Amino acid sequence: SLNPTGPFTLEFWAKPDQSGQNGRAVVGNQNRNTGRAGYAVYQGFNGNFWEAHIGVGESVNFIQGTVQPAAGRWD
Repeated sequence: SLNPTGPFTLEFWAKPDQSGQNGRAVVGNQNRNTGRAGYAVYQGFNGNFWEAHIGVGESVNFIQGTVQPAAGRWD
């Protein structure tokens, strides 16, 4: 299941083909029209860093990293 009802951990590696902020979700299962709206990990959405959006109740928590995505590098 990509959106379990209990606690879970998400870990992945990404090797982008473009550097910086491009606002693309690289992995996720999110429907913001429902409670506990899933999750999404972005290569730059609100800034030039990796970012996760985690659904909590009827809202979303934003987790913003400090690493700037770089083309050809595994993060």
